[in-house]
Amino acid sequence: QDYTMVAPAIHYTDHNVVYGPFRTMGDHEMIVVHALPAGTQGMIEVRKSAALQAEISTDGREFQCSAESVAWQDVPGVPGARRKVLLDSSANGPGTEIVELPEGAALPIAAAPYGRYEFVFKGSATVDGRDMPEESIRFVKGEEAAPALVAGPNGATVIVLVYDKDAERSYGGTFSDPAPIYLYGKKLKTAALPDVSRYLSQAAE
Repeated sequence: QDYTMVAPAIHYTDHNVVYGPFRTMGDHEMIVVHALPAGTQGMIEVRKSAALQAEISTDGREFQCSAESVAWQDVPGVPGARRKVLLDSSANGPGTEIVELPEGAALPIAAAPYGRYEFVFKGSATVDGRDMPEESIRFVKGEEAAPALVAGPNGATVIVLVYDKDAERSYGGTFSDPAPIYLYGKKLKTAALPDVSRYLSQAAE
């Protein structure tokens, strides 16, 4: 099935679900994240291997949503903040929100036993006094809530992705990077990779 996603947008799949290929347009940029090193397998290799074909999940979940198709709503307990819920975790398991925070507002955060990413899409923020500029990212995981991200002087727009139990699976695969994050884009800033490494908290710690 073909569909078009307009940024900002989310595409989610469970492990071993076949998806793609993606065709990007204009100055499109894409970030791929996993809660644990997951790896990828190209379909050329899969077609040649009965063992890889046997690993394909035919009943795994796949969700996609573009922010332009979702209405803004208030954020309970955070005056002046609003959000778009692209994936509702109460209905789907994994969840994704885009949250706009005014200056000084704290991003609501709960425990993330399977992992949670926070990507500063616009503006800036701090966490425990540490700066998180635009296009920086944080990963947290644990039974207790992590310190809250606080919006900077011009506010912050934050994309939040929360995982569920499927994220416990890890295959390693073809990627051996210490951070399970991969960046793609025609105009991606060269500083993006160092920024990602700087602001990532490893799940393995």
